[in-house]
Amino acid sequence: MLGVENIHYTGKLNRPVAQFGRAPVSKTGGWGFESLLACYWINMILELKRFLRQVKEELKKVIWPTRELTIGTTFVVLLLVFIVSIFLGVVDIALSKIIRFIIG
Repeated sequence: MLGVENIHYTGKLNRPVAQFGRAPVSKTGGWGFESLLACYWINMILELKRFLRQVKEELKKVIWPTRELTIGTTFVVLLLVFIVSIFLGVVDIALSKIIRFIIG
């Protein structure tokens, strides 16, 4: 596995740390070793592969709706949008007439 098992990871950011307790380089904060940076990116790629594998497994568990269910649900949503828009239009007209009557 390209030597990733020889690097220890600590901290919240999963930063690579030298195995023999070296002090970090002051300007780089411990990121000064090119070999450790390479291992960091290898670890990120491995984590991405693991994540995508888990996504694929979870998608197999999804129960997808049938075509009839999708069409029926879409019809209900469109009908409710139409009804609510008519209701809001009537309320808007009524409130406009009330405001015009009050203002003059």
